[in-house]
Amino acid sequence: MSAGTTPAAALVEFAAVSVVFDGNVRALDDVTLAIGKGEIVGLVGESGSGKSTLCRVLVGLTSPTSGSIKVGDRTVGEQIAASPLAFRRRAQMLLQDAVASLSPRMTIRRTLEEPIAIHALPRAEALLLAARVRLRPILMTTLAMIFGMVPLAFALSEGAEQRAPMGQAVIGGVITSSLLTLVVVPVVYCYMDDLANWARRKWQGTPATPVDATPKIQGLS
Repeated sequence: MSAGTTPAAALVEFAAVSVVFDGNVRALDDVTLAIGKGEIVGLVGESGSGKSTLCRVLVGLTSPTSGSIKVGDRTVGEQIAASPLAFRRRAQMLLQDAVASLSPRMTIRRTLEEPIAIHALPRAEALLLAARVRLRPILMTTLAMIFGMVPLAFALSEGAEQRAPMGQAVIGGVITSSLLTLVVVPVVYCYMDDLANWARRKWQGTPATPVDATPKIQGLS
């Protein structure tokens, strides 16, 4: 398969990538694909056609039997060898199956803190990074919903006295939920984290985790 983006402008480039398992199971066969910055490419195929394998090769979880994969101007292998954590922050997979992706033995707090600890991000930096990533889709969704409800909320036609309150309620709810997501939740999290550290220090006698530092996970560099 191939895409229309030229290799020179490609952000992600697969060049004649093949993956063979157990010597004779060919998961990928000479895949050539170029994806430009801001471009979205959808892969469609039946189960077992190699879609997941292609993603695993891209993020460095599976090594190609032949061919090369570039992210930016360097191959995946070169970037992982230079700094594994830096590359993991740059290229990741978002898995659809939450049951298989999330461990039922981990609390919500631990699930959220694990990537911060793995990448050694200070709490403030992690919150700012998450806010930048989430800001655009939240604003786009909020504005689209508000503009869609404006004609209903301020209508003066027959029956508007019944429909207008519904539109006004939707607009108010969307604005409130956006403020909760972008402002209130991060602030409450910081206060709760500080409170948990204070309680741990006071009642258990263990040192609190500094605000600008995160614990290390053994076995990870």
